[in-house]
Amino acid sequence: VNTLHQQHTYPFYENLLPAPPPPLPQQQAQQQQQQQQQQQQFNR
Repeated sequence: VNTLHQQHTYPFYENLLPAPPPPLPQQQAQQQQQQQQQQQQFNR
């Protein structure tokens, strides 16, 4: 039932917004670094 539900809602969800591109590992690493820098600033 879950697979049927996912298949049914997937095209509808895709119509609402364009599917975002898969995040690259480089982008994830940059985001993590930015978060760490912000936390350090707050600690100071």
